[in-house]
Amino acid sequence: MNKVNCVIVLSHNAKIFFEQTYGYHKSLTKIIYNGVEVIPDLAVTDNITNNCRVILVGRLSSQKNQTFFIENIRPLINKMIEHEINLIIELWGDGELRNKIKKQITDSNL
Repeated sequence: MNKVNCVIVLSHNAKIFFEQTYGYHKSLTKIIYNGVEVIPDLAVTDNITNNCRVILVGRLSSQKNQTFFIENIRPLINKMIEHEINLIIELWGDGELRNKIKKQITDSNL
């Protein structure tokens, strides 16, 4: 991670970890508990570079709900296309839903 605009974490402990381990300034790390809250200041703006990378890290399981993310990512993809921003989405992890998630990604043309 050479340059980031924002690091989104799911807990206070993860925020502290990223700030201490990678030296991110506190203003760069945002907590979104359970990954569903919308933060207005993360909206697409003109000051964003033309590349955006979203990385989901965790066990591939129903508790982590990556399937929900995949089902609902299309509006973000469309917004990025509209603003001519290259979006790269990566899922890192393994678990019982690995094959289901791979199929869901293929079926969704992602």
